[in-house]
Amino acid sequence: MRLLLAALVLGVLSAQSSIALAASAGKEFRWQVMSAARDRVIETQTVDYGNPVVNSTECIWDIDDNLSFVGTGNIGPRQTVSFERCLIADNAYHLWGMAVGTPRRADYRATLSFSTGHTIELSNRGCMVGPIYDLVFSGLQPIPDSNGGVGKLVTVTWSITNLNKQTLHNVMVSGKLYFSTAEVIQTWCPGASTSGDLDCVYDPNVCWATDM
Repeated sequence: MRLLLAALVLGVLSAQSSIALAASAGKEFRWQVMSAARDRVIETQTVDYGNPVVNSTECIWDIDDNLSFVGTGNIGPRQTVSFERCLIADNAYHLWGMAVGTPRRADYRATLSFSTGHTIELSNRGCMVGPIYDLVFSGLQPIPDSNGGVGKLVTVTWSITNLNKQTLHNVMVSGKLYFSTAEVIQTWCPGASTSGDLDCVYDPNVCWATDM
């Protein structure tokens, strides 16, 4: 009887393990926005609040805009998964953050990149401030339907690539955007593997990374 019970228990455990592995194997990587806020009035460019500069786009722009998202699931061999958002860059200091978690040691490449030509690579956590532009330079373009606003359209991309020959299971990536302050940087990026500014103040066509 004991042998029969043991065999039944082992059979149940084996079935549960097979179900769990099958569920894990079929867990497609998905992104989900947890919270997002986008102000219509652009504070840094508004002089008269009776006639404000406004954001009529779907892009991040105002200094108080914020975003939080997560990505979870499996990543196949040599596969890259990415999440993008557009930014109208001006003189606002936006802080971009990224963190990666895996249930075991894994070989992957995680990056936070900007269409200005800059990419930071991180081991498991990192952040970047910018791009930052001075409003007095003529290289910034008028933003349609903004009532006189100017900026540079930038694409921000969070990516992770599985460098293994096997599927990487149960990966979690989190990303954030918020107004950059010393307090926020300490909260989000303590011991961050990479951090710095994308400083575009002196030439709106050229940015360069500087250490914080």
